[in-house]
Amino acid sequence: MSEFGASMTECSKGRLVVDCTQDCSQINAENLQKYDAVLFYTTGELPISADGRAALIEFVRGGGGFIGYGGGEGARSYAIG
Repeated sequence: MSEFGASMTECSKGRLVVDCTQDCSQINAENLQKYDAVLFYTTGELPISADGRAALIEFVRGGGGFIGYGGGEGARSYAIG
C-alpha cells in the first residue's frame, strides 16, 4: 500500500471505510456498486480499461461521488453529463 493509502486508511478509522488499491482492474461495475464514492490520487491518465471507464462514468451518472486528489485533476477528462 502506498504511503498516501496508509495515511487515508489510518485517518479515516471510525469515520468511513477505505479500500486502497493500485490495481485499475478493480474499477468495474461490480466493484463500484460497493461504494458511495471513489477517490483517485494520481497524476495523468490511469490505465483503466474501456469497460472500467464506462463503469466509472455510469457510477458518477448514477450519483456516485468522484474525488480527484493531488494530481488527480490532471487526469484525462470524460464527459459525464
